[in-house]
Amino acid sequence: MRDIRMEDIETGDTGTGDIGAGETGKGTAADPGTWDPDTPGEVIGLETEVEPKNELELNFQRPYTFAGQTYESVDLSGLRKLRAKDLIEASREMENGGTRSFTPEMTIENACILAAKAAKKPVEFFQWMPLADAVQLKNIVVNFLYGAVE
Repeated sequence: MRDIRMEDIETGDTGTGDIGAGETGKGTAADPGTWDPDTPGEVIGLETEVEPKNELELNFQRPYTFAGQTYESVDLSGLRKLRAKDLIEASREMENGGTRSFTPEMTIENACILAAKAAKKPVEFFQWMPLADAVQLKNIVVNFLYGAVE
């Protein structure tokens, strides 16, 4: 087994790179080697567990206050429970309000109506949010409708 000196670490020189008899493959800072199951508790190249992102959660750029309550985010996973009749109702609401569109599912107004149904909040909650958050909302709803989000 070859002893590794501080100057080896600084220069990245770890010898031949081969693991000889009795060596554990610990390596150096320049060449960390591999994990040795015979050396419990030692982990080289830590991998952190990343929590999966909820693609149906709208995270506000800044805290949003509506009706005296402040929100950091709103969960839109209720979109999964909506049906075709909800999209039809949203289109009718838009038409009754004077909005006509060849692709109503692509509008912010439609996104607000569907999000209100999904999150069980008044439509005004979504209509009064800051513009950048409203565009993010529309993108989440449209991506869901077109299958980009499961």
